[in-house]
Amino acid sequence: MLLATQYYRPPFPDRARWGEDLRQIRDTGLEAIQIWATWAWLEPEPGRFVYDDVDELFEQAGRAGLKVIVNTIAELFPYWIHREVPDSRLVDHLGRPEQSATMSYSPVGLVPGGCPDNPRVRELIGRFLTDLAGRYAGSGELLVWDCWNEVRVKEESAGYTCYCDHTLAAWHDWLRRRYGTVDALSAAWHRRLSCWEDAPPGRGPGRSWVETIEFCEFLSDRTAGLLSHRADSIRAADPDHPVIAHGLMPLPVRPTGRHEQPLLRGSDWELASRLDGFGVSQFPAWFARTPPEFGLRLEAARSATGDRPFWVSELQGGAAGAGLTAMDPVHADLQQRWIWASYGRGAKAINFWCWRDEVFGRESGGFGVAGDDGHAERRLAALRDTTRVLRAHAGILDGYRPDQAAVGVVYEPSAARTDFAMNGADAGQAMDDTAGWIKTLERLQVPYDVLESAHLADLSPYRLLILPWALVVRPEAADALARWTEAGGTLIVESSVDAYSPLGFYRYPDERPFAARLGVRSRGRRPVDAGTLAFTVDGVTGSLPVAGWLEEFDATGAEVLGASSHGPALIRRAVGSGTVVAVGLHAGLAGDGERSAGLEGLLRTLVEAGAPTALRCDVGDGEVVQWRTGRSGDHRLLFVTNDGEATTVSFTGSADLFDGDLAEDLLTGATAKVTSQEGRASLTLSLAPGGSHVLCCPPPVPH
Repeated sequence: MLLATQYYRPPFPDRARWGEDLRQIRDTGLEAIQIWATWAWLEPEPGRFVYDDVDELFEQAGRAGLKVIVNTIAELFPYWIHREVPDSRLVDHLGRPEQSATMSYSPVGLVPGGCPDNPRVRELIGRFLTDLAGRYAGSGELLVWDCWNEVRVKEESAGYTCYCDHTLAAWHDWLRRRYGTVDALSAAWHRRLSCWEDAPPGRGPGRSWVETIEFCEFLSDRTAGLLSHRADSIRAADPDHPVIAHGLMPLPVRPTGRHEQPLLRGSDWELASRLDGFGVSQFPAWFARTPPEFGLRLEAARSATGDRPFWVSELQGGAAGAGLTAMDPVHADLQQRWIWASYGRGAKAINFWCWRDEVFGRESGGFGVAGDDGHAERRLAALRDTTRVLRAHAGILDGYRPDQAAVGVVYEPSAARTDFAMNGADAGQAMDDTAGWIKTLERLQVPYDVLESAHLADLSPYRLLILPWALVVRPEAADALARWTEAGGTLIVESSVDAYSPLGFYRYPDERPFAARLGVRSRGRRPVDAGTLAFTVDGVTGSLPVAGWLEEFDATGAEVLGASSHGPALIRRAVGSGTVVAVGLHAGLAGDGERSAGLEGLLRTLVEAGAPTALRCDVGDGEVVQWRTGRSGDHRLLFVTNDGEATTVSFTGSADLFDGDLAEDLLTGATAKVTSQEGRASLTLSLAPGGSHVLCCPPPVPH
């Protein structure tokens, strides 16, 4: 497990500080620094590269015993880009050329810069990356290339982009590859088109849905192609070092950028498949402030990364920067909980943003691990303890993998695109609905994976799947989910299953193939006439929060779990050897903003019936106690963080989960006894207030 820190975003920190800073980073126990290799900074004139500061940083890092992570920043364009490539400007959805300017927090180049669909712009980006990679490929200090920072496709654009001639040509080429003929496109779109150029790109929400949905998917596919271009340009000069990237808002977290289409930054699953690893940014004292929100972002990014190394590529070092506004400090124990929760969720590397406080614009005065929020001394002391643990138990910790989850949440990008086409970026209900179900699993501390509908490979490890906001389900995913359910799985779906085609065309209730296969037959959507829906399932009663609308189901042959004044609105029925639970509302959407005891009760009961967790904690509130467990060789590891007061918790599971009768806390050296009786094992642990614990069973052999 790696612990590193971002250090250099040109031109700060100043050279005069490098020697002492790098020695302090090494003395804290961190293993690597990350530097920004910014195109605008390194190529001040076309074809003239200036690497003096990067050369010196590599040299000084080597002397300090530190490795170097290079984050390539090709999205900060050189000042000469529009002079060298006159037709490179982006064009927004209203036909206005975008005016490039400097950024507030990294004012050494231009954004939004040039359109990457312009062949000359793409060629220049590739030239920069290949030249950079060739210069440092043979360095003994180089650790990894991070080829795209937060996959930032657009920066500070005034509108939706891009609609320049180069992008429109790429759009029509994409349609040509997708449909083959204009007649096939006409049939799919229900139009009468005479040539490819008759197919307009979607220019934003509220107009015809079909081209908006298709253009959003084109943009997502384009991002994956741009990522491959970056990675391939680096690999052309350095085939030996890993190439990764990292995102900011892992799906299904809605984008925060103004005028940003859903999945403009691409599908994390598709991006990760083209790289040697993938990561995520986490600033949980700034946003994603609760443990469930933090956990959601970790698990979504980790799930997308698959079997490749998963990085927390930016973890908040100190208080967030906000210029002249003081932000919440980052306490040492809070940061330690982030660290150990990340490792427990499967992260192999954590990189702090950043070592020193930033100096420019809106991020100035913030983010430094060694920064000025009044807590640096304690943070650094805690980090020294952490790095000692990482070194002392490297063999065990490095081999750790979380247990395979039995529960999955299926994210459907087509639903988000349809939602955007209808309601615009501010709605985001498809994403928020999915996030609400995930946060509920976090509060219950039920281990889960996030699955993307276009990457449903082997579903056999799962026993319960949740499909939120299921109005749109692509046919391939629908078939995979139906076959999995018929083979014995439990599938939870929400209202209006399969009501729209992936291109946004409404289907009458008798025209919905996926819903028909599941036996879910709608008898009409109705306005909400009450704030909750009462239910009873397996002897458990409660009330679900209502959002969107209420849908009545045909309950013939089904078990009615809840009914509104109009009829059955929550049913359970057998499908083959499996089970479908249909919820005639959007409970996750309601549960995203406010915690719902009813939704937690329903989901807990359905999990217990369909996919009971192998290990359970008697404190079942994930807002306070969070945990994950897994194995490393012959050892079981249990990661526990406590956001509350001192307390005692007990974990119970089958006896074969634990090896031996004693566990050691790798962070404190304390031991806990494992007791077994009648095939069940239990472990009782005293949690420190705001503390972190890593239990190892059996204890590591002393060196």
